Amino acid sequence: MSWYKSSFIFSVLVVSLFLGDYLKPTLQPKNPEDRVDFETLIPKEFGDWKIVEDQLMVLADPELEGKLAEIYSQNISRTYVDSKGNRIMLSLAYGDNQEDSMQVHKPEVCYPAQGFAVLSNKKTFIDTGFNMIPARVLNTVLGNRNEFVLYWILVGDKVVDGGLDRKLQQLSYGLKGIIPDGLLFRVSSIGKDFLQEQKVQKSFIVSLLQGLNESERKKLIGN
Repeated sequence: MSWYKSSFIFSVLVVSLFLGDYLKPTLQPKNPEDRVDFETLIPKEFGDWKIVEDQLMVLADPELEGKLAEIYSQNISRTYVDSKGNRIMLSLAYGDNQEDSMQVHKPEVCYPAQGFAVLSNKKTFIDTGFNMIPARVLNTVLGNRNEFVLYWILVGDKVVDGGLDRKLQQLSYGLKGIIPDGLLFRVSSIGKDFLQEQKVQKSFIVSLLQGLNESERKKLIGN
């Protein structure tokens, strides 16, 4: 890490601590028109994809399930299939409050809690066709099940790129006296070929976003 980057991070932390003594962000009630029901917003059919009943989703143990219920105000878990038989598992978790004590539950934490080993965790960028957003891709395994995971985190109106970016986004809202809401958008699929699964996942994401209007898309990928 360069001296300039270290100095910048240190400055951000100092400013954050200083402002913490003077700014007391509060969770702002949303206007009725700003409230989102993600169960309704995410269509059950779009493009070549339709929802199916499936038992392949990662299921949380009771203790973890209770923790997630405390963190998130909305949780969606669905499986979609296309005409070629490709299956995509979609998980969406939304929380009104994204303070440090109530951060989004990342797959690199959630999956090992279910017994999966995380073989790799890399940064990527997704061209949604509307904007370019940062994301993470994971290769996880449980027995003979290889599950490839792709996810991103939205804080307020921006998809954040790592911990520092999230801190800066929280700080920008804190300067306005607001605690931002947050969203974790995750897709995963089971297979052996990482590149092929990632291609299908990105195709699924683009097809989903194309089926939404501009206002709805912003709820998933920000401005």
